[in-house]
Amino acid sequence: MTVLEMHNATKWVNNGPKEKKTLLDHIDLSIQENDFITVLGGNGAGKSTLFNTISGTMPLSSGKIFIKNQEVTQTSEENRASFISRVFQDPKMGTAPRMTVAENLLLAKSRGKKRRFRLRQLKQNQETFYQLTKEVGNGLENHLNTPAGDLSGGQRQALSLLMATIQTPQLLLLDEHTAALDPKTSKLLMQITAQRISEQQLTCLMITHRMEDALQYGNRMIVMKKGEIVQDLNAQEKAKLTMTDLLQFFEEIN
Repeated sequence: MTVLEMHNATKWVNNGPKEKKTLLDHIDLSIQENDFITVLGGNGAGKSTLFNTISGTMPLSSGKIFIKNQEVTQTSEENRASFISRVFQDPKMGTAPRMTVAENLLLAKSRGKKRRFRLRQLKQNQETFYQLTKEVGNGLENHLNTPAGDLSGGQRQALSLLMATIQTPQLLLLDEHTAALDPKTSKLLMQITAQRISEQQLTCLMITHRMEDALQYGNRMIVMKKGEIVQDLNAQEKAKLTMTDLLQFFEEIN
């Protein structure tokens, strides 16, 4: 089943009184269920703009977007959030800093559901949240009652990932979610990420600048340059890539 389709998706902005700058240039993209796609490209390639238009934070200038055959081109970010989850590069962006770990998870657990006045049932979910955070392996389970703002960067980013996947999204967007972490913490978070994607059979787009992660993870790779997709490699083509090939890609697109 096709999860996401973008047809002729274009985004431009005014770059002066008489000049337009193209951020996305007539993108055609089709993502199938259970695809795990790594997205590569230099600065200004259009990677974040791609994610912003998919999630609804930035409207297209022209073109159309479909999620499971339903057009969402004009759908608000808030409405898209019921079926699209996103983890950002900055650990501070995915969590509420004054709320505890458990409170953040409880909030995420209600994503896409109708809200009404009722007891929040935090104690009833405590054991579930303990077991969930224990799977991460970085001690997060010992901080269920700690405000998210007091966590380490790695713990907070792991919490962001758990929040994004506690309700299985139709599409998960990982926006350089390991870039702000040290190598050891980044490696651990990628292992957790791959595990959750596999166990929940998620469909995922992941922007990364870490060449080793681009090679190791995912069944497909797209490379962007100046708002265009210049390479779209399937699982067989991706499996043949080497680090030298990836470095060559970056030489060509920069």
